[in-house]
Amino acid sequence: MTHLRKFVSSVPEYRRISRGNFKHKLEDILMLVLLGRLSKCITRAEILQFGKHHLKRLQAKGLFPYGLPSEATLCRVFQSIDDEKMADRMSAFADFFRKEISTSSTDIICIDGKAMRGTLYENGRNPDIVSAYSLRSGFTLATDVCTEKSNEIKSVPRLLDKLDVSGCVVTADAMSFQKVIIDRIRDKGSDFVIELKANQRSLRYDFLEKHYPDGEYHAVYESGFSGFSTYYALQEVGIDCIVIHAADVPTTQYEETMKTDKVDAVKLVKSLKAGLLTGIYIHKRDDIDARAVVRLRKTIQKQLGGYKSRVKHLLHSNGWFSPNGFPNLAAIGRKFSSTG
Repeated sequence: MTHLRKFVSSVPEYRRISRGNFKHKLEDILMLVLLGRLSKCITRAEILQFGKHHLKRLQAKGLFPYGLPSEATLCRVFQSIDDEKMADRMSAFADFFRKEISTSSTDIICIDGKAMRGTLYENGRNPDIVSAYSLRSGFTLATDVCTEKSNEIKSVPRLLDKLDVSGCVVTADAMSFQKVIIDRIRDKGSDFVIELKANQRSLRYDFLEKHYPDGEYHAVYESGFSGFSTYYALQEVGIDCIVIHAADVPTTQYEETMKTDKVDAVKLVKSLKAGLLTGIYIHKRDDIDARAVVRLRKTIQKQLGGYKSRVKHLLHSNGWFSPNGFPNLAAIGRKFSSTG
């Protein structure tokens, strides 16, 4: 509560405090809005209703000595307050609180941009908000507004400059796969996991060869439905790759509870870097194809046995059976097919 009050008092006053009679302090109004939003109150009316319900407790803390503001006052505050300065103060507060409650310096910072569907610019398009989210603390640490979708590439470096991400792992989508962004992440002392789209196969290796020609490249992924096509493709371009069984990856209780694709990816990267992973044996491509044919044949054989059992059951249930046993089903099938 002390840190929260320090935060609201640090937000600059937009009103002319040297002139005029102000009934409510800006920090009191901001405190009411924050506490209301934390209590899942969305609209101004809901926030004021929350304030009425807890007015005595708020006044005991020295807030609102003259009662609550009106809904029109809240509306004027929302419209007139400096959004950028407010966001900067909020980012500093969230980053401080994240470090205070975190038990480890290692954190996963997820960066992504989303369109604000309820807001429109004069040109009719929605603003894009690029945000940095702390997976460990559950806070949005910082935001940056870009006027166009393409400007998200410029927003990510500005967003990183607002944060202390040293020792953390930064994740982002394919739009952030830019040299200026990757260099900024590395300069701030953090690792990164940036995904690529399926149509960017050549970019994956060309980018590494162009910007990190002397680097050693290693890849790892879990065996599963995707098979070994990725393994063969990486081996063809000279990237060392191993495929591991999911049960062989060291996993903490936190990683089991917060199981997402990004968390799993970071877990694999850390284990690979520490040398804790051993890949499974992978056959040659021709052997894999031959094995697939053999397995398909066995599957069809089992299915044929099931089909024959269903036909026999149908014949038996309709009285088409003989004391000497069932006739040859293959001969019956040929007979029916020949008579058409």
